[in-house]
Amino acid sequence: LTLALLLGESRPLPPPEELNLLFGKPETVSLLRKNVALVRAHDRLAAHGSAPEPLRSAAESERARVGRTVGVLGGLGALLAASGIPYVFPKAFQHYPDMGHDIDLLVAGEPGRAEELVSSGFRSEPGPDTLVQRIAGKRSLLLSESGIPLEIHHRRVGPLGEHALLGARLVGNRRALAIEGKEFFVPRPEDQFLLQVVQRVYGHMLIRISDAASSLKLLGGEFDWDSALRGARDAGILPGLRCYASFLAQIHP
Repeated sequence: LTLALLLGESRPLPPPEELNLLFGKPETVSLLRKNVALVRAHDRLAAHGSAPEPLRSAAESERARVGRTVGVLGGLGALLAASGIPYVFPKAFQHYPDMGHDIDLLVAGEPGRAEELVSSGFRSEPGPDTLVQRIAGKRSLLLSESGIPLEIHHRRVGPLGEHALLGARLVGNRRALAIEGKEFFVPRPEDQFLLQVVQRVYGHMLIRISDAASSLKLLGGEFDWDSALRGARDAGILPGLRCYASFLAQIHP
């Protein structure tokens, strides 16, 4: 049911009293928040006149938080663009109008330059600095005013930064996206899907309902399978792509 709501499918829904009972439970609201699906689930239910108060209140608060995060993303993007640093926000908008609680930023160019630039434009403090992060080419900062953790990836993606070719592809193929009057650089649909494969099959080994919904939406739009397959072969993740695509076909034939 939740997957159908996130995909905006027009299938018949249960009676309003059943929807109110299910989606008014605190545990359901908490689960939607953890799955980065709270705002979209509320909006779909509200369109059917079935958004209970606990869900409405939580979605209103979440929408405000997302709006503040978009403002921070806009500031980061403008700062990087003005300094000529090629970048992409690889995950920030894949669930929009829902959004995660941290920001991932993938940059090209000289390592360390982006951190210096961000630290000069935003009040920040160093985040965790682990051996794994150093191997992966990541640097963590905490943006003090907003309290948002920022993870800067230098040229590479993957749990250990093992995918340099995919990192270059994400930045090289990036596209502009306009959100709330601001412009951001995000991956192309095929590259977003490949990143999902790396993260969900090879990294977390966990697929949230929001990940399934965003991937199915990518596949249902203007998606170039030839480009995706070439990218998967180049990155050495073709078996993972097949596994992920098979899973999606099973849950949403």
